[in-house]
Amino acid sequence: MQNIAGVRQDAAIRLESDSGVTAKARGEIQFTDYGCSGIPVFQVSRHAVRALSEGREVTACIDLLPDMTTEHINAFIRASAAHNSQSTLLDAIAGMLNMKLAKAMLDSLGIKYRFLACNCNERDINVISHLIKEFRMQLTGYKSFENAQICIGGVSLEDVNGRTLESKLAHGIYFCGEILDVDGICGGYNLQWAWSSGHLAGIMAAQDQLRTERRNQ
Repeated sequence: MQNIAGVRQDAAIRLESDSGVTAKARGEIQFTDYGCSGIPVFQVSRHAVRALSEGREVTACIDLLPDMTTEHINAFIRASAAHNSQSTLLDAIAGMLNMKLAKAMLDSLGIKYRFLACNCNERDINVISHLIKEFRMQLTGYKSFENAQICIGGVSLEDVNGRTLESKLAHGIYFCGEILDVDGICGGYNLQWAWSSGHLAGIMAAQDQLRTERRNQ
């Protein structure tokens, strides 16, 4: 991934495991030296982390041009070749993608950068367009807890009073934020949950304490 590290691309990502497609998202994906990142990757990461931690194989399938069909990509390459007989395949793909991504596509197929677009047959073009629509990455791991923006797991909501956030198992214990098994998508929802649940738990705990002090007077 070193050759495309730093590239950002509006794309669609879906995760596939032995159980089929587990999650989908779209947005600006950032390719890094360790794999990929960005909002859509964050959105689906919980599913990848869980599957990998369970020892299952996970593949990220990235559609680098979600607004174009395979037929549109094929037509673009043909049009580039027809417009200029000296147009290389790299020129044609770079007209749709970032240059680094275009080179990565050709590298993965073992095609030289100077290969003329007009010399491509239908099979070659179909292989290229399929790769653009199905850029696959086998996931082998994930970043550590120190790099997490939100974590999954925690105290089950079934064990908490939804109106007060008090434990159903132990009186006088209140939970809030990430200690509960609540995690939302990107967009400020997790921050809002932290503030709102903290506010509610704090009020309920204070009221509980007041009632206890009054009973003891």
